[in-house]
Order: sequence, then C-alpha cells, then structure tokens
Amino acid sequence: MILKHSFAVFLVTLAFGTLAWAKKSLSLEGLSAESRQEVLKRFPLIEKEKISLEQVDEVIRYLHVQPEFEQIQVLDDGTSTYKIQFTTNKRVQSVRFSGLGSFSESDARNYFTVKTGDAYDQDQIIENGESLRQAYRNLGYQNTVIDIELPPDPESPDRVIVVVKVTENNQSEIGSINFSSPNNQLNTLLTN
Repeated sequence: MILKHSFAVFLVTLAFGTLAWAKKSLSLEGLSAESRQEVLKRFPLIEKEKISLEQVDEVIRYLHVQPEFEQIQVLDDGTSTYKIQFTTNKRVQSVRFSGLGSFSESDARNYFTVKTGDAYDQDQIIENGESLRQAYRNLGYQNTVIDIELPPDPESPDRVIVVVKVTENNQSEIGSINFSSPNNQLNTLLTN
C-alpha cells in the first residue's frame, strides 16, 4: 500500500516537474528592432523570466500574423533557451507604371496604393489593380486592361518590383440621347 502511494506521488511529481522543466528563456535574436520592441511590449515577461510553452505559443501566434513574417518556428536545441527561426516575407522594392494617359502617376497611386517597402501581398496588389481599372471605367474607358508583372529584384531576392501596365483602349462617349414617348407634348418638351 505504501509502495502504491509512493509510486503515485512519484508520478505526480514527475508530471508537474516536467512542466517546470519546460520553462526556458526565449531568444529574440535576429528579429528586427521594431518587431523585438513590439514583442517585448506585448509580452514583458520574456526578458525577466523563463516562460512556458504556452507563452511561447502566444508569442509565435502574435508574430505569425505580422506582415513581416512568412514562416516562424521555435527550436529547442536542448539548452535553456528556445530559439525563434523565421523567414521574412518579400517586400515591394518599387512600383512602376507604364501606359498611363488619362491619369498622372500621382493620380494612379491614389487608386493603386501599394508602395515601396510594403510587404508583398498578391491579393492586395490584385485588388489595387482592380481599383485602378474601375477608376478608368468611371472615365469611360470600358475596355481598359491592367496587367501587373511581379519580377524579382535582381539585386535583392527578397524584394519584388511591381510593374503596372495600363492599356486604355478607346474611351466610350455618349453621342446623343433620344427620348421618345407616345405623348407628343412630352416629346416636344424633352427635345427643347
């Protein structure tokens, strides 16, 4: 009986002891100064004490939704510190326009709001292209084509150049409006 209780106490101690062993410090080495500052502001205990796996998970979840990061993982190399390993998202090196006729480049940038330094987000780039196409449509260019090319920057593989090629085609204009009614008096009033 005493042996069973001793074994039960041993198992409970072992179970709770492993949770304590799981607490380690978290290294933020390699993060940009801005990201590091944000993490420390949101999780101030990181610098002061060792943290649990649940807390590490919260930090990783927070970092994962930031536009700067593409992939984040934590490594436990057997030391007293968890290490964050990550890859950053590509960034927009520059945005170039060609084929603009009815809009100046600054007007086009009001509709195509992706700018140099933004995180590369293909969905946002497509939405911006559609916004520019709608602006042309509002001016009567019903068949405007917006082509977007995304070549990598030859000098920096983690950067993308956004090239927006506009083909305006012909502007649609209203030649005349004819009103016709069985009421001759109304027709006379509408034509004058």
